[in-house]
This record gives sequence, C-alpha cells and structure tokens, in this order.
Amino acid sequence: MTHRYRRQTGLFLSILFLGIGAAGRGRCEQVPQDAITAPSKTWHEGRNWTYDPVWKDEEVRLISDLDQDGEEEVVIGYVGSYKPPREKKEGPRMFTIPKEEIPVIEHRVFYKVYDRDAGGHWECVRTLTGLEHPGEARAVTLADDGPPGLLIISGGGERYTSISLYRWQEGGYRLLDNMGVTQPFTVQEKGGRFYLEMTQAPAGDRCALVWDAEAKRLKKKCGPAADFENILENI
Repeated sequence: MTHRYRRQTGLFLSILFLGIGAAGRGRCEQVPQDAITAPSKTWHEGRNWTYDPVWKDEEVRLISDLDQDGEEEVVIGYVGSYKPPREKKEGPRMFTIPKEEIPVIEHRVFYKVYDRDAGGHWECVRTLTGLEHPGEARAVTLADDGPPGLLIISGGGERYTSISLYRWQEGGYRLLDNMGVTQPFTVQEKGGRFYLEMTQAPAGDRCALVWDAEAKRLKKKCGPAADFENILENI
C-alpha cells in the first residue's frame, strides 16, 4: 500500500507540535473477551476525545504476538475528535451582545494495544497517538532475535506522514524512532528485515528508510537500482 495522505480539516499544526507519533499513556480500559472495538471516549492529555464514526472505514486492526509471550495482542487504530467548549467574549462597549466564538474541532488518531490479563479479558496496556487519520499498524521484523517492531503510520496535512517504530522491551512498548516524511512510500519486507521504499527517487536510483540496528534508528539509504538489494543487505 502506498501511503499518500489528503488534507483533512482540524488543527493540524497544533497536533503536529503536540508530537509526531507521540506516545500517550492515557487511560486504558478492560473489555470482555472477543469484544475489542474502538472506545466511545478516550482520555488523553487532560481532554476527553470522542470516537468519530466518520472515519470507521479507515480504522486499523492488527493481530500479532508483539511481546513474544505466545499470545497474540490486538492493536486498534481509530480517530477521536475534541470540540472545545464555546467561549463568550464581551464586546468593546457596554450594553453590547457578547460574541460567541465557534470552536474548531480537533482530530487525533489513537492506537490502543490490548493484551489478555490473567482472567482472560482484554486489557488496554498502552495508548499511542498519531496525527489526523489512520494509516497502518504493522508488525515488522528487526535485525535480531528479539520481539518484532510495531510500526505506526498516520497522516496529517497535505502529503505529510508520521512514522513511529515501537518495540516491546523492559516490560513495555518503547519508542525506538519517529520521524515525519513528505514523500509517498510503501512498506516492504525482505530477507528478514523491513524497509520503507520511497516511490519517488532520482532517475536510476532507489531510496528507502531502513532500520539500522547499530545506530538504533531509521536511516535513509539511496543507491543505483541495480545495486540496491546489496546496499540493503550490507546495512
């Protein structure tokens, strides 16, 4: 799937400055077995976000063993909206009708990670956030024998994409790297490693974001198309 995002309404700049792919703990809830759906309310950063059904067709669902305990976890990505309360401002003169400003509705993507508790119920163990609308949640192979990475992709603004890579380690989901890109790309996996290949590159070249295990971050690599596979193998 090629990731290219359209512009959506909402305070994109405010969302961007709150953190690209930021990890929010939020309040997690417990749900019955086999009944995992997007919650109607999500508490995050002192605000109560309401589930937005307009985005239902773009919701994300991932089922994978992310912590290598032999049990699958479930990740659900959905959009929440927040409408600030209306504020009335007094006019410049006495006896004037107060002006009522129309609040701008904000949108935020939430990714909730669910795991089974000792009683067999699904419990939210981590809430992650993205930009304005869902893109993808994917388990990807990193260059070692540890747990897979959890790749979170979301879009905001015009052609802007947030990429965040998490991993289960030390008893929790830790952020390994995150960045924003403006070029469209596709997620690829080959030879036991994943990479994000840019669909636009200089003539005769191929470019990709590749996980560098030694540097512990995503790195952009470009090279002649004929030698690109060798470049990937030698990282």
